[in-house]
Amino acid sequence: MKILAKNSIEKLILLTFLSSLVCHAFAGDKNNNDSNEGFTYKLSAKAQLRSDNYDSVFSANGEQETDYYLRRAEAGVAGQFVKSFNYKLKLKADNDGDVTVRDAYLAYDLPYKSEVLAGRFDPDFGLELSGSNSWTTAIERSSIWDLVKNAGDGSDGAGMAVRTAHKHYFVSLGGFDFSDSKVLNMRLAYIPLNSRQQILHLGYSVRNAQYDNPDSGRVRTDLGVWGVHVNNNGNSIRLARDSRAYGFDDDFTQALELAYAYGAFSIQGEHLDRHFNGARNEHDRDATGDYVQIAYTITGESRNYDSDSATFGKIKSQRSYGAWEIFYRYDTLAIDGEVGLLTRSRTHSEATAKVMGINWYALDYLKISANYISGAAPLIPNDVGDEKGNAYSLQAQIKF
Repeated sequence: MKILAKNSIEKLILLTFLSSLVCHAFAGDKNNNDSNEGFTYKLSAKAQLRSDNYDSVFSANGEQETDYYLRRAEAGVAGQFVKSFNYKLKLKADNDGDVTVRDAYLAYDLPYKSEVLAGRFDPDFGLELSGSNSWTTAIERSSIWDLVKNAGDGSDGAGMAVRTAHKHYFVSLGGFDFSDSKVLNMRLAYIPLNSRQQILHLGYSVRNAQYDNPDSGRVRTDLGVWGVHVNNNGNSIRLARDSRAYGFDDDFTQALELAYAYGAFSIQGEHLDRHFNGARNEHDRDATGDYVQIAYTITGESRNYDSDSATFGKIKSQRSYGAWEIFYRYDTLAIDGEVGLLTRSRTHSEATAKVMGINWYALDYLKISANYISGAAPLIPNDVGDEKGNAYSLQAQIKF
């Protein structure tokens, strides 16, 4: 389904206008929860408007580029049919005018704070991926997630999962059927400290993908600058090219999660390891990624922790001028494989990104963010030989 417009600018204006109308309409009447026994609904909507300015390795010819685009626009409804039987439906529009079904699933409550889900929904994988993209600290999640396809995105298929969530632990087991693969997924989290003042989170995620046809093994990263995908001159850095032989039958991915929050201060990090298993006589490939992020809310608020999903959420301020948060994140990515991974002689590639920024939670439904990104891809230059680059991202998010 496409929204009709003559060009990308018209699509952007139209989508932004429609998103604003939806948000304002939903803000007026978004709940109907008079009874906890019968049918209920809750309406929601979101729009993320962004501007990216970047140069050098982030553009193909090294020239400075500026892009304005709609990163996401979503509208949805969720609630229960009858007691213990829940539903969710969400539609998503992007900068190209494509409208897709983001979520469409049914959930049934089980004893001991557990539930079973069936339909289209996101797999639970990793601390950052399992949380909402509305409340990530940086504008874009860590670039280590570029190393693994569909790890936290269920919009390309459907599946079934069982979850149980308690104050001190979280367990999720799921199976998914995507357009190109079958995936088994598990996430475990242990939260020994879980209070309003202090959080200690330990987690482990594992994912196994079996491909319907051998996967090419190509890996690209935008190092946190999503605008490179909407500009013809944007350079999405290639960490590994297509397999020169038979490709990969399956892959196995693991992620370790660690986070600690005390009052207004928080630190979190994750380690990702992905192993591509070569088909027939193809050599294997290995991808690893790490990030560490430090954040501080200068107005004193604590990050919200959601025990139902074992993830961090929004920062909510009671002050008239909102809440202000600053942060720094460091990402590292690396791939090792066969001779010819990038050139005839190279078997290794790597890239890094340093991200710092500030978030203003201006109102309960408005978040404004500014990020600076310094990216480096040693020996993986753009068309004019640049291996480093800088970018600035601004985003305004409206969410009801």
